[in-house]
Amino acid sequence: MSRAISYATWVVLLACLNTTLASAEEVRSLKFLKGGKEVAQLTLAELMTKATPQQLEVFEFQNGEKRTYDVIPFNAVMDAAYGKDWRKSEDILFTCLDGYQPIVPVSEFTKHPAYLAIAVRGAKDFTVFSKIHQNTTVDLGPFYLVWKNVGDAVLMAQGPNWWPYQLTTVDLVRFADKSAKLAPPAGAKPDAKEGFALFRKTCLACHTLNGEGGQAAGVELNRPVNVTKYWKKEWLAKWIASPKSLRESTKMPDYGSESGYKLPADVQAKQIQQIIAYLESMAK
Repeated sequence: MSRAISYATWVVLLACLNTTLASAEEVRSLKFLKGGKEVAQLTLAELMTKATPQQLEVFEFQNGEKRTYDVIPFNAVMDAAYGKDWRKSEDILFTCLDGYQPIVPVSEFTKHPAYLAIAVRGAKDFTVFSKIHQNTTVDLGPFYLVWKNVGDAVLMAQGPNWWPYQLTTVDLVRFADKSAKLAPPAGAKPDAKEGFALFRKTCLACHTLNGEGGQAAGVELNRPVNVTKYWKKEWLAKWIASPKSLRESTKMPDYGSESGYKLPADVQAKQIQQIIAYLESMAK
């Protein structure tokens, strides 16, 4: 359970953080861009004055345990940098120190509470022993995007894909501008647009669509014929949910299996139908 703590306490915490992270003091700020153009840069101290600091317990996918972080509500940070209109944007591009750049739909931040973690509660360093990164200790700073996943079956099933660490930059973008061949038509229905976001997260690493996406494992889904033209909808849904139930030798995993946590059945069924709606919208 998260709870707000006094600003005076955070002043003391900030002093400790600055001492502990003196060598990295120059990166304890976050840049905010819009379409690649800088609109603001806020230091940790400034962020803490614009959004109420809290403590938050999460299930940490990297070490497989519950953990408490000192955090700042992400939406409040975004309001401070952009004003409330950022919610009308489509996607957020995050840039990390190692060059990793995940793109997360803005809609995710209106559905689920997200936070900027700035320290591990009670620890001297801002790191995690990561079982999913070859059992190594990973530096998390300057900032780490975390989600309030304890007790939330949907976020637990999503896994760690949208938890970028060593975060330095936030940019409001449109994924479609970077991959126009993947974007649904302008007049696509809401389910198709939601399916587009889900497809990017769960399917694109392996499959291609219009020649863009994964190259090694999955098949092309739209050229020369869209998969919805030669698979009946009910069988396509079964295939996405549990491929081995239809083809024993397939290497395709069950839907959402990578996190180790199952989505509620109704949520999974709806998400699969939204992915199919996206594929149908892309049929030529």
